[in-house]
Amino acid sequence: VYVSSTGVYGDTRGRIDNRTPAAPSDDTGRRRLAAEDSRRSAGATVVRAPGIYGPGRGLHRSLQTGAYRLPGDGSGIISRIHVDDLASVLLAALDADVAGRTYVVGDLCAVPQREVVEWLCERLGRELPPSMPLEHAPRTLRGSRAVDPSDSLSELGVTLRYPSYREGFAACLDAEESSVNSSANQYRER
Repeated sequence: VYVSSTGVYGDTRGRIDNRTPAAPSDDTGRRRLAAEDSRRSAGATVVRAPGIYGPGRGLHRSLQTGAYRLPGDGSGIISRIHVDDLASVLLAALDADVAGRTYVVGDLCAVPQREVVEWLCERLGRELPPSMPLEHAPRTLRGSRAVDPSDSLSELGVTLRYPSYREGFAACLDAEESSVNSSANQYRER
């Protein structure tokens, strides 16, 4: 199984799924697409994932460090997937007889970036971060597309543990808090 990126859709906007043709708009996207073709011709299954997050990694960490800037007005639709759900998809693809296939995955709740940022800021007790001009944002945050993974998940028999950012980021924050508390308790015991 080769893990690729929804970046192969380049500047495509709107809903994307397994039937959406790749349309890379930069060298990185073209190289990813070439790598997919190479792996697929060797019998691999390709899984195209959007932004991957989990404990210690993702938007919540950027907000906690103060590094995050809202791209434009934050209205761009962004898809993401929790690392544990991606692992479930990859294991299902390894177990299935799907060599040479391509699957688009993500959670079931593609929403405007601002919605996720506001939700996280409320839970983290932080102010909404400042915005940056959209043209200065990383390319991955400039678009507006919603991954529809329903066909992929159905075919692979995967039920997401974190179907939206709410469950996923809540689990991340809980895991990180538990880790901090565990470390603090170990320190006190010394």
